Amino acid sequence: MKRAVSRLVVSVAIGIGVVDFVLLVLVVVRRPYTEIDWIAYMEQVKQAFENNERDYARIHGRTGPLVYPAGFLWIYYLLYRWTNGGTLRTRAQVAFAALHALGVALTCAVYQIATLDLDMERDRPSVAKPQRSARFLAPTSIGLIAALLVALSSRRVASIFVLRLFNDGVESVLMQASVLFFVIARSRSHSGQHIRHQWLMDVIACLLYSMAVSVKMNALLYAPAVLVLLWEAHGFLQTLIYLVGVCGSWQLVIGWRFLRQHPWSYLRKAFEFGRVFDQRWSVNFACLPEHVFVHPCWAALLLTLHVLALALFGVRAGVPLWLRCRPSENAESRVNAFRTALLLWSSNLIGMAFARSLHYQFLAWVWWSSPFIALADWMMAVELFRPRVDLMAIGWRLVPVLLIELVFNRYPPKCWASVVLHIAHACLLVRVWATVARWRRRDEQTPQRRPVYGQPRPGMDDERQSMYVPERAAAERRQRPGVAATK
Repeated sequence: MKRAVSRLVVSVAIGIGVVDFVLLVLVVVRRPYTEIDWIAYMEQVKQAFENNERDYARIHGRTGPLVYPAGFLWIYYLLYRWTNGGTLRTRAQVAFAALHALGVALTCAVYQIATLDLDMERDRPSVAKPQRSARFLAPTSIGLIAALLVALSSRRVASIFVLRLFNDGVESVLMQASVLFFVIARSRSHSGQHIRHQWLMDVIACLLYSMAVSVKMNALLYAPAVLVLLWEAHGFLQTLIYLVGVCGSWQLVIGWRFLRQHPWSYLRKAFEFGRVFDQRWSVNFACLPEHVFVHPCWAALLLTLHVLALALFGVRAGVPLWLRCRPSENAESRVNAFRTALLLWSSNLIGMAFARSLHYQFLAWVWWSSPFIALADWMMAVELFRPRVDLMAIGWRLVPVLLIELVFNRYPPKCWASVVLHIAHACLLVRVWATVARWRRRDEQTPQRRPVYGQPRPGMDDERQSMYVPERAAAERRQRPGVAATK
């Protein structure tokens, strides 16, 4: 059964990805390309590799100096070779169409695995729920369909990929892949093989995460959630090994060409945290006077609010309890696939809400996760699907997501659009607050269970029977030397 579920997830994700690729190829054929940064990217790649320039401070393009880590250069160097020095741009557009389709497929897989885990949590005997009728649908199924439809419908995100060729698309797909592996490592709805190899799944997830950071450092917005997930699963010391041994090693390898001769120049330009953006492209703070927008105190205030928001949401979700009371080998972790996806995507959303400046291409950072965040608390509801009431609930929860799309399609930036964007972000953060409050109440009502490996005895109540895991017991027995396999 679990293998069939895994095959279904893969099949649906691939099918949606293929359809998305075909649609975007039609967009490439029918819509004109808009040149913004592609030529500048090619100029920077040419200086770094063909001219053999190793000093990051001296690499420039037509739009300014190079401000991205070395992973960006290596990926666009491949595109440079594939497109004959950037002249065959249509090849790059088709490659980005395939990249967008991959991102959509990864998002679809995360959505499915997370909602399957939520269904398993709801179906526990310890969680009170009404009896289902054949003519009703599970809330997670309707929420999954609605979230996917919205995630696939962004005109701006499609433009960012195939009509602009921004590196934000590459970073966002790598982050979706990292989220997927973090989710698989903590899923309870699939085959148990990956649970015994959770360390390997987390290594792959950390590697993909570090790759995303090496393309564009906005992926660091996920860092608080990544740290919490690794600490909860492996402890503090092993978390340091993941961060230094996996993430740090990739950064060293990918940037070694430039670190070897000009280390400070590379670190200062590739990870320029004090960079001041041009306000004319700022979608989120078009209302501010320019002298306030560029003032260091304004940046310090936003950073303080960002850290405070992360702390408040972490405490609300019960993260300190997760880190203090880590599960033992025979105890079930409180962090399942649904919570993993929401934790990672919420960390990114909080960073977006308090970002110093958001440009139009930055929508790719958050769009695929926004519908899931908007519907998360509704999908956690235990009640059965009631068409009239629940369709209205889905509709008004998705309004902030659609407003974000509206704002990012409005050019040039306007004051009213910035206000609408902050209202939409606030609404999504309220949804996150409601969701983490709901799962904390569920944790308080349902204590952490210790599975018992064996067959339940007759006469036990449903709660005690649910603690027995005969399938895993049989699997462990088969692995012991000298023990005959059991069916």
